[in-house]
Amino acid sequence: QNAVRQQELKDKQVRGEELNEEEKMLLAMPPQKIPTREEFLKKNIGRNSWSKITGLDTLAVRKYLRENRDYFYSQPDGFYDLRVDEDCKSLGIANTDIKILDAAIRLLENQKEVDKAKRLLWRYTLEDFKTAKEWRNWFEKYKDKMFFTQSGGYVWMINQPGANPNVKPRADKAVDMEKANTTVKLELPEPTHAEPVSIGAILVDGEKEGEKIVMIKTKIMEGYHIYAYVPKGEAYIKTEQGIELPEGAKLIGNWQKTAPAPYPGKNKLLIYKNENTFKQTIETTKAAKGSKIKCWLYYQCCDANICFPPKRKEFELTL
Repeated sequence: QNAVRQQELKDKQVRGEELNEEEKMLLAMPPQKIPTREEFLKKNIGRNSWSKITGLDTLAVRKYLRENRDYFYSQPDGFYDLRVDEDCKSLGIANTDIKILDAAIRLLENQKEVDKAKRLLWRYTLEDFKTAKEWRNWFEKYKDKMFFTQSGGYVWMINQPGANPNVKPRADKAVDMEKANTTVKLELPEPTHAEPVSIGAILVDGEKEGEKIVMIKTKIMEGYHIYAYVPKGEAYIKTEQGIELPEGAKLIGNWQKTAPAPYPGKNKLLIYKNENTFKQTIETTKAAKGSKIKCWLYYQCCDANICFPPKRKEFELTL
């Protein structure tokens, strides 16, 4: 279509007619090559990790999608790379069926397949409760108001104002986690092989008066990672974050974190790569101006061959 339009514009020039700026830009565009069938399939099917199973055989692709369509989800390390959630599949419940949350909480309550339950609840909700009772209370309170969204990050959300406090960071690729305050940026030094993880912390204004957000940011060198979730039996160390508040300040909600990616070949092991943000909202109206907030990040950095000893980076911020 562009080629036809470009020829029309060339004819227009030959007739001595003047082109406007938009027409000049279109005329300057390089011709688009029409892909072959194989090129088209490689671009649209080959980009998915499951193409290693199906190849470019369209009949095999159709069969695979039909068998697994209830269990697909997207991960932030591969835009449009749909993957099969083996945890959902093992329970025979679609991630778009609210029964998956009930089933995961029930596993926690019965102390069965706890790691699987935690992965499911982390992956498909915006919450991070510590006990099965907290999860159950939350679920029973909101289950009639929940809806599943793919555009919002393959998660269950609540159709009620203020009921999704962690919505911003979990809309995986679509949300800039520093938009809480676009006038303040946290610049980190470039990581090196000697120090593969650069970390900093900053205090920014929240959405409401009296609210502040403690933001810890990491920049991880290409080829390295830290751990978001470590199942039993693995010797790696999970990343932990913490905060100490001055008198008069209090926490609002839970830590909001960048969505991690599965470790290649070990989908149950979740990691952080590249840039990540950890945010905690606090109420400060009753805290004294100039008082100190302490926060920290504890992590272990590894590449494909070696792991560094775990580190704890601490920061002091001033209200």
